[in-house]
Amino acid sequence: MATVAKVSANERNVEARPISVPEPVLLTIKQAASRLGATVSAIRNLIWDEDLRVVPLGQRHMIRVSDLDAWVSRNSLLAGDLDDWKKARKAVRAPRRSEAKTGANRDKVRGKRSA
Repeated sequence: MATVAKVSANERNVEARPISVPEPVLLTIKQAASRLGATVSAIRNLIWDEDLRVVPLGQRHMIRVSDLDAWVSRNSLLAGDLDDWKKARKAVRAPRRSEAKTGANRDKVRGKRSA
């Protein structure tokens, strides 16, 4: 004869429920970079430039999710602002290597006046 395992009523009526995992309050630099789609060094530069605050936790530096979200909000641009940003960026960018090789541009880079 086959033996039948006894199953309690609770075990039969239990449905698989998803377990909700709370979102972490603090992120490592690597996690913050992953969340933004940026590199770890880009996040470290933001910290070094004091654009992004950190929470010291032992020997590690953690970033609050709220600070990361606030940084994204502060640095978000509307479509119209994007054109202004591109123009301002072009005005302050360093000349490309191909541009720096020509005489007048090379003198500009070196700080010399052209004749």
